[in-house]
Amino acid sequence: MRQLTSVRNPTTGHVTTDAMDADSEPPPNRRRFLRRAGFAAGAAWVAPTILSATPAAAGALSPAGCPPTLTAEAISPGCPSPRILSFTVALPQGCQGFFAVDVSENGGAFIEVVACSGPTSAYTDQVSLDVVSTYQARIRVLDGCGPGAQTVASVLTKTYPGCN
Repeated sequence: MRQLTSVRNPTTGHVTTDAMDADSEPPPNRRRFLRRAGFAAGAAWVAPTILSATPAAAGALSPAGCPPTLTAEAISPGCPSPRILSFTVALPQGCQGFFAVDVSENGGAFIEVVACSGPTSAYTDQVSLDVVSTYQARIRVLDGCGPGAQTVASVLTKTYPGCN
């Protein structure tokens, strides 16, 4: 079944009549077309920005793209028992991550002494060390806490000799 539609041009006042099938779409409408084109252009303009945002720029947990920096480290002077190794590790501005600490005694394998802390952008901690051994700490940046957490970056302290 065909039906007639009439549209009045608001500027000129002319009436245009068109025949169309009842189940077909209405005739093209300039306003609707421009509106849809505007939405599509807006989406096309915004999408590349969203797709190219880094996790750090978005304020998300992003240890993989954020290398850690050892900003401070110190060991207690003299040879008190125990010796205290303190340190601060920072991630670039806008980054956050989870941290774990491992200690190596006399050049051996690293053993975890702090399981997981965070999320944070700067991590400060200290570990107690034996007086007679040589130690080095490794601060790891993790992608999360708990089972399956992966190390994505790490930083080492200096090697501190023991007291004899």
